[in-house]
Amino acid sequence: MSKIEAEKTVISKDVFISILVSGVVAPIVISYYFSLRYESLHFIFLTISGLSINSMILAYNTLRLNKNFLKSQLFHNGYKVVFLLTFVMLYFFIAFQVDYIVLVATAILFVFGIFAISNIYQNISISQERTSSLLNYFFSFSINMALLTALSYGERILIANELGEEVFGNYFYYSTIFLFPLTLLQYYVGFKELVYFKEGVNKKLLHSKLLKIFVGGALIVAVVILLVKIDGGTFLTIDIKTNLTLVILLSALGIIKLVYGLFSALMGAKAKYQDIYLINIFTFILLAILLPLLFLLGITVNLVVLGLIIIFAARGAFIYLKYA
Repeated sequence: MSKIEAEKTVISKDVFISILVSGVVAPIVISYYFSLRYESLHFIFLTISGLSINSMILAYNTLRLNKNFLKSQLFHNGYKVVFLLTFVMLYFFIAFQVDYIVLVATAILFVFGIFAISNIYQNISISQERTSSLLNYFFSFSINMALLTALSYGERILIANELGEEVFGNYFYYSTIFLFPLTLLQYYVGFKELVYFKEGVNKKLLHSKLLKIFVGGALIVAVVILLVKIDGGTFLTIDIKTNLTLVILLSALGIIKLVYGLFSALMGAKAKYQDIYLINIFTFILLAILLPLLFLLGITVNLVVLGLIIIFAARGAFIYLKYA
């Protein structure tokens, strides 16, 4: 739904209006709800924060498509760094109060939001063309994002509810050590490769990138395990021998998600809405099979992680067979 011309991202007028409306309406509605629910949260501050965040998301994607990766990362992660530094200073020099936190956070987001709007204005060109099947793209991508969010965070709710807080705490700790580093890189792979896939797909180059990502993922796993061994329990409470199966499964899931980051970028660049509906249906069918099977066999952390491995591997294979 977008293309690059004269170093600007060109999008049709109807798409831009849809983005603008959703980017404005959603923060206002959400802010109104939370301001009613929590007296300490002010409607104006929440609205400004929401509008600023949506502006940064649009600027991030616009600059990424223009291959301005450094500046796009500034809007993606820069405000988080400023948050951290600011709140560390506040912690040491000013008494922490909710009003201060909300006010400072709003001010930081507002400044980043203004810069984001300026960059959007400089890097977006609006065409008068109409986008066919706009609603279908909207619904298919929305369902896909909801599914991926559920797959990324739903297993935590499942483990906590079915196995208890102690098991969940252990799972969260191990996944932070063995899965999080690879998941972090997954977003970077998708972030960078989407731009190049929009220009075309070279199967030989794709295979080369897949090999590099797989080897890179395996090396990261080896480095993490080495660091755990060197630490020897000084800072990290990790028992690889006792939890060997979980460590292997989390590492495998991390590598598969890293590879999936490449396939996700490929789908984002090339997919038609019919294909997105199809992969969503495919995922729902997999979930409809795996979830009852999981309860039938008896839920364990290892089985939950294995289920995620199957789903992400299957989605990746689907995208590869369709577009590679």
